[in-house]
Amino acid sequence: MIVCIMVSGYLKSNNPYFGATIGRVANRINDGKFKLGNKSYQISLNKGNFTLHGGFKGFDKVLWESYVEGDKVIFSYLSCDGEEGFPGDVLTHVTYQLTDANELKLTMESSATKPTPVNLCNHSYFNLGGHVSFREIASVATTPFDLRKFTLLKTGIPAADKFAAKGGYDHNLCINSDGKGGLRFVAKVVHPKSGRELEVHSNQPGVQSYTGNSISEISGKGGNTYRKHNAFCLETQVYPDAVNHANFPNSILYPGVQYHHEAIYKFSVAQ
Repeated sequence: MIVCIMVSGYLKSNNPYFGATIGRVANRINDGKFKLGNKSYQISLNKGNFTLHGGFKGFDKVLWESYVEGDKVIFSYLSCDGEEGFPGDVLTHVTYQLTDANELKLTMESSATKPTPVNLCNHSYFNLGGHVSFREIASVATTPFDLRKFTLLKTGIPAADKFAAKGGYDHNLCINSDGKGGLRFVAKVVHPKSGRELEVHSNQPGVQSYTGNSISEISGKGGNTYRKHNAFCLETQVYPDAVNHANFPNSILYPGVQYHHEAIYKFSVAQ
């Protein structure tokens, strides 16, 4: 079997983390600052006043070692002490497995030599409608975009912004827990026209629901162009900026303790 992987598109500066493993810390750290014990840390600020998805050279921008074990592919990466300003060496293994139940199972495990924040996530994008759903021609009836009648722009523009969710979803949602830990249901997404369904399970306390708000025009497979809101992400993780909030779930990994993150993306078709 010959496999051809085109990596050039992933290397472009406007790649919005397509399919990436995010680390050492997913999501945002406010002001790029945190304190562990009596020591304060300043890490890279790559998104205004935030550290986003691990900094300028997060886990999505490094080369991983890999090997195949049965029906699994296992990737490994050693993040060295001081990388992007984070303390301690962190060794991470990420396992991808396709099952006969149409599941993509991900397991992320890390160990550290010093106390350090670790909060990994998978940043895959999904569009259950496929490329054809990009081309929908929708009715403007009952929307602020119905300009078949005179509309006062002073009121029409704010209404359109509100209706279209100008920013879209980019929110971390807390997952209900029975307190026992382990895998639990996170979300279900259904595309009624095709019947395709995606169900997500994880052992993490939160999930970032993101609707591709920052995607600019990017050339995709089959000559298609990917644009804002053409796909969504469900990124299981600990809450954003957890390292700076004592009431949030713990995101500090200590030596001798293993970080363990499970996520399952199960695909099916409605009967």
